[in-house]
Amino acid sequence: MLTDNGVLIKRTTARKLYMATESAEKAQFGTLVFFDDLKHVGIVRDKDTFFHAATSQGTTQSLFAPYWRAKIVGFRKMPTGQE
Repeated sequence: MLTDNGVLIKRTTARKLYMATESAEKAQFGTLVFFDDLKHVGIVRDKDTFFHAATSQGTTQSLFAPYWRAKIVGFRKMPTGQE
């Protein structure tokens, strides 16, 4: 479990996290981005990049290049801990 910034995040599947968070209209800093039929999730850095865990490299930064854009399912807002 992660409790940085007062928000409790349990280790869970991307699908459960997607269903438990509020929809976001666009990518902006801190927004969660879901990929590949809800099998992968990342955190948006800016309009061009995001962080995610790559199997072979650990946590990495990637571009929203055509490869990743084609796999996007949607964006979700992280809970703020003040709700």
